[in-house]
Amino acid sequence: MKKSILSIVTILGLTTLSSAQSDIERAHAQMESIHVSLDENRFYAGFGVSYLSMLNATTKEEFSTTGQSVHAGYQYGKHIAIEGRYTVNFSAVSYASGTTGGLDLADYPTDFTNIGLYAKVLYPMDNISVYGLMGYGEVKLTNIPIDDVDRAESGFQWGGGISYMIGDSFEVFVDYIFLYSGTGFDFLALQDEQDASMLTLGLSYKF
Repeated sequence: MKKSILSIVTILGLTTLSSAQSDIERAHAQMESIHVSLDENRFYAGFGVSYLSMLNATTKEEFSTTGQSVHAGYQYGKHIAIEGRYTVNFSAVSYASGTTGGLDLADYPTDFTNIGLYAKVLYPMDNISVYGLMGYGEVKLTNIPIDDVDRAESGFQWGGGISYMIGDSFEVFVDYIFLYSGTGFDFLALQDEQDASMLTLGLSYKF
């Protein structure tokens, strides 16, 4: 009888110990899951080199330049981020007259800038992520020699890119953004469609 009671107590003790261990393991797994989830919510910032272009689709008149870009954002989990960017030329703006009959100029006295705020949708695959960008921005040509005016348009901007994580904090990316497409870019060639775009190679640091 004593042996039977002892056996029952032993079994109950082992069962309780096993159940407690299982509960501890589940709690530990949940804590790790929460920790991973928090790690995926991260601020990031960085810089890049961009090629900017504004092309008249009819006359092939084009403004183009190389610019420097800075950006900062916040990533929510694996798939969503909000990002702001500012880009300004650091090299001279080149002007190609196309069929307008004007002079081609390697150093056109104007500045080419863009500022935008974007929603970023990511699809991660190990260290590589493919993403899309959608948002609102303003593209501007400043101090155009004719009448010394600025030409600017604000509106919907969109694009996409690919990025690669190096370690836990650094990310290299390349993307392409359509900055503007429409007629009469702030009274620049009223009847013609203007297409502005930006190609960027950059580096981000995730905090």
